[in-house]
Amino acid sequence: DGYKMRYPSLGLSLTARELGSVVRFVNHSKDNSNVNIFPVKVDGAFHMCCITTENISKNKQLLLV
Repeated sequence: DGYKMRYPSLGLSLTARELGSVVRFVNHSKDNSNVNIFPVKVDGAFHMCCITTENISKNKQLLLV
């Protein structure tokens, strides 16, 4: 599953292959990332938290490493 995010230290493997939110449209980039993403546990459920590293203009693509 190429869309899987792995967090071995937490024993987690998350995927939006069948179900997800608009975050599933964030793309990967080796050189131009502008988003940091990390898991957050809320009321016993894990969620992905996305924080931009710069101001994002309208129609700019969100990219993470």
